[in-house]
Formats: sequence, C-alpha cells, structure tokens
Amino acid sequence: MIQSCTTAKEMWNTIQVAHEGTPQVKRSRGTLLYSEYENFTMKEGETIQEMYTRFTIQTNELKSLGRIILEEDKVEKILTRVLPVTLESKITAIQESKNIATLKLDELIGNLTAYEMRRQTMKMDAPNKERSLALRIAESADLEDDKMSMITKDFKKYLMRGKCFSRGITFNKPRALEKQINEGCYKCGKTDHMIKNCPQWEIEWKKERAERRNRKKEQVQPKRNKG
Repeated sequence: MIQSCTTAKEMWNTIQVAHEGTPQVKRSRGTLLYSEYENFTMKEGETIQEMYTRFTIQTNELKSLGRIILEEDKVEKILTRVLPVTLESKITAIQESKNIATLKLDELIGNLTAYEMRRQTMKMDAPNKERSLALRIAESADLEDDKMSMITKDFKKYLMRGKCFSRGITFNKPRALEKQINEGCYKCGKTDHMIKNCPQWEIEWKKERAERRNRKKEQVQPKRNKG
C-alpha cells in the first residue's frame, strides 16, 4: 500500500491507519477500553504493585486513543472502586488524613504498598507468637501440676496420720471406739464428726506448710544479703 502513495503525508496516513485503524475502529476500541476501565477492580490474591501495573497499562492505552484520565480521577477510582473491602480501614484512614484532590497517584500507591508489606510481616510473625504463647501456657500448666502433686502428697500424709490414730482406737480399744461414736471427736471436742474426719487435720496441715515456706524464705534471705 505504501508503494502506491505519492506523497509523504499519504504514506504517514496509510501507516497510521494500519497500526491504529480507521477513526471508527479507534472510537470503538476506545469505548471498549473505557468500559474495561470503569469495571477495573483488584483481583483476589493480587498485590498492590500488580494491580497498579495493570491499571497503568489500561490508562496508557486509553491515552493513546485520546481518552485522557486525570490523576485526581485515578486516585479517586482506586480508593473508592478498585481496592477490596479488606482494605476498608486503610482507605478510610487515607481519606481522613489526606487531601484527595491533591494526593499524587505515586504517593497513594507507595502508602498502600507499605501497608501491605506490614500486614504480610505481621502474618509471618503470628505463628511464632502463637507457638511461643502455647509453650508458655504448657510450661505454666506443668508447673501447676507439679505444685498440685506436692500439695496432694502432703495432704495425704496428714490424712494418713488421722486414719492411723483412728485405726489404733478401733482395733486396740473397742470400748474407746464405742465411746468415741457416742461422744464425737476427741481432737476438737465436737460431736458431729469422728476424729478421722476432723477439720483440724487440714488446718494443721496448712499451718505447717506455711511455716515450712517461711523457714525456706528465712534461709534464702541471708544468702541474698551476703551476695
């Protein structure tokens, strides 16, 4: 076709039509691209930079067809119609802290990218924190189990003392047992229970534990003073 052209202008027009199409084709293509621009949204799993690359390619194609999008309109579209609802809190923060009319597109994308990177870092740190918390809980539970085992062991010793005393009365002195049943507990003097069930055993057990704990503290304190 170029060979049939007689002037440079005819050659240029021929090349332009071959690459860009006739004016009617250009209008149709521009309408289609603008429709895609209007429906443009961020895809699931897409990063801010990946979205921005697609957005830039689309706006550049529109520009080549004479459909120029103002930067203010680009900023407003990304904030209100492109970003997913998962970024709603960040969108609101930007709208409240920035002047959208003067906000540059590069500044907006940089702000969103930095926010996205912080979220990714927090997600990566979360499993480590959860494992650390679970470990601390497990260690605390083990410690409590050990303490309960010691307390139960000490308490059983005191109960055995009471039972041994009671068995001595039962098997060696039947008359004393009959008297005990009629008169109640010889340890505290009450008649509503027997000596093996006397609450004084538990009181004495707790008192002795407290005294033993105090003695340990008194033994540790001088060592700290010396240090």
